[in-house]
Amino acid sequence: ARAGTLSGATGAADLVANVDALRAVLHRALRTGADAEVAADTGDRLAHVCSVVAALALDALVVPVPGTPVDPAPPSRHKDPAQAPAPAGEARPRGPLAVVPEPVVPPETAGRPVTAQDLRPDAPHLTALRAAIDDRARHPVTLLAIELDDLERQSHLEGEAELVAALGPAEAALSAAVGAQDVLVRDGPGRWWVLAPRQGTDAARRLAQRLSDVFGASAPVRHDVPLRASIGVAVFPDDGSDAATILEHADQGVFTARALGVPVA
Repeated sequence: ARAGTLSGATGAADLVANVDALRAVLHRALRTGADAEVAADTGDRLAHVCSVVAALALDALVVPVPGTPVDPAPPSRHKDPAQAPAPAGEARPRGPLAVVPEPVVPPETAGRPVTAQDLRPDAPHLTALRAAIDDRARHPVTLLAIELDDLERQSHLEGEAELVAALGPAEAALSAAVGAQDVLVRDGPGRWWVLAPRQGTDAARRLAQRLSDVFGASAPVRHDVPLRASIGVAVFPDDGSDAATILEHADQGVFTARALGVPVA
C-alpha cells in the first residue's frame, strides 16, 4: 500500500504508471522472452500481483478536494502511513461512478456487426472468418483479438452492464476506425474481435497499432485508472490453416502482449 509514497507518485495516473513500470522491469529481469508460454504465464502472475499492489496503493492515496483549505495534521500515530486516516479536508479516491452513461453501440451496418456477448458456435466473427478463409479472393485474412486489461477486476468492480456502457465511446471509436469491409464483434464486456480480409501481416500490425491508439484515446478512466487493452494478431494462412487455429493464435497474442508489456503481439 506504500507504493505511491515509495515511488513519489503525485496522483493516481502516476501511481499506476509507476507500478506498471515495476512490472515491466521485473518481467524483463526474469528473461522469459525465449519461451512464449512461460512469458505469458509469468506475465499473468506479475500482472495479478501488480494489480493488487496498485489497488491497495490507490486506496491509500489521498486526493485533496479542490478549494478546501487543509489544516496541518498532527503527527500520525500509525507506523505505516498507508494506515493513517486522511487529514481533514482531504478524501480518499471515490468508488465507481454513481451514474453510468447510456451505452453507445455502433450501428450494425456496412458489414460491421457489433453483437452483445455472442458466444454461439456460429458467432458472427467465427462465421465471417470461415467464409473469408473459404474465399481465396479475400486472402490473406487478418483476425485481431482485443481485450481490456485487468478485465476480471473491472467486471467485478463495475458489473457487466455498467462496464459495457462505460466502454461505449471506445467501442464506437473502434467501429469507426475499421474498414467498411471489416467485421467488429463484441465477444463479451471488454472483449472484441476484428476480422479484416485482404490484410497481410504488415498491414495487420499497422491496423492493430492504430486500433490500440484509438482505444487508448477513447477509453474512459475508471476508479482513477485509465483503461487499456491488449491486442493479439493472427493472419491466415501464415499463422494457421483453419479458423480454430487462427482464433487460438490471436487469443494467445493477447496474453503475450500483456506479458511483454506491449499493446500488440
